Amino acid sequence: MDKPLPDWIRPWLYRPAWQLLVVQWLLLMGLVLPIGALLVYGEWQQREQWQAQRQQLEAQISERQQQLARLPALGELERQLQGRVLALPAEPESFASRLYQAGGVLLRWQQQDQPAQQVVKLQVDFRGLLHLLEGVSPSQRIGQMAVEKQTAGLITQLILLSPEERHE
Repeated sequence: MDKPLPDWIRPWLYRPAWQLLVVQWLLLMGLVLPIGALLVYGEWQQREQWQAQRQQLEAQISERQQQLARLPALGELERQLQGRVLALPAEPESFASRLYQAGGVLLRWQQQDQPAQQVVKLQVDFRGLLHLLEGVSPSQRIGQMAVEKQTAGLITQLILLSPEERHE
């Protein structure tokens, strides 16, 4: 205890208290700021990535808006489609319209490639089935027909052969 104080401490003891506090705070900030900067750096980097992603998405949105602006209006597209539908030649009555006129209900339709055929399962009464069979076009041929009576009516399964299959 009787040792004298080192020479470098003596001038600090004679300084005013405000100078000692300033030096202490400067030393403390010198230690805390780098640690705080390391903690904040990750958050800052993530924010920068989000901003870059946001700018990229905004650019994509503006590009899509420009593409949509170049497209014709929905009403114009509908008018063009209606004009093209009216320009189509009148086709013979389709299978679906004949089924509708016969009062039938389509239960299942399946297109098969090998062999090229369509499997159609429908519910229709006897008169409707006769009306439907009368209207089968010459380009279609019935390969197989199964009729089953149920409480809801007749359940008919038709296998319609395509024109290519018919010639083989």
